[in-house]
Amino acid sequence: THTIGKYLIFYVLPWPKGKIKVPEEWTPSSQTTLDAERAKLFALMDTFVARAAKEPETRMTHPMFGDCKLKFWQRIHGKHFNHHLTQFGV
Repeated sequence: THTIGKYLIFYVLPWPKGKIKVPEEWTPSSQTTLDAERAKLFALMDTFVARAAKEPETRMTHPMFGDCKLKFWQRIHGKHFNHHLTQFGV
């Protein structure tokens, strides 16, 4: 069910809007400005994209989905960012 659930959630089903609540420790309050947070996000995204392009078969552990390749993480992040961009009308 682990593999089937991952496949359905990230390749078949739409992202569940407003259904998943993240733990508070995953969203700490910021101590900087929006521009500083945006710059940090873009730097981290650039690092992730470069590594995923270079090493797509590298495996990382997701707390809910277990062992995942970086190319799968790309799919997760793509759907997640699309969800938030749509949420804010971008």
